[in-house]
Amino acid sequence: MMKKASHISQTVALEEISNVGPATRRDLSRLGISCPDDLRRADPKVLYDKLCQLDGLRHDPCVLDILMAACDFAQGNPSRHWSAFTSRRKALWPKT
Repeated sequence: MMKKASHISQTVALEEISNVGPATRRDLSRLGISCPDDLRRADPKVLYDKLCQLDGLRHDPCVLDILMAACDFAQGNPSRHWSAFTSRRKALWPKT
């Protein structure tokens, strides 16, 4: 298991970001995200919608929470567990 970074400046690989494991890294790669800096400019809802479209199914909303957490961390914010983003996701996108 790869060590998780405490700040985005300490990352080189996507899996150094909390909440990003092998499956999320593969999904991000399929979405054109190849490094942590790519996440800094990414919109997690756009990523989620694109992933759902690529796979032809609606992914679990927790996937969006994970993407929100990863993008937030990439913007220089402290690392937080993906579940900390659930209430924000529900407020922003109640049908997700």
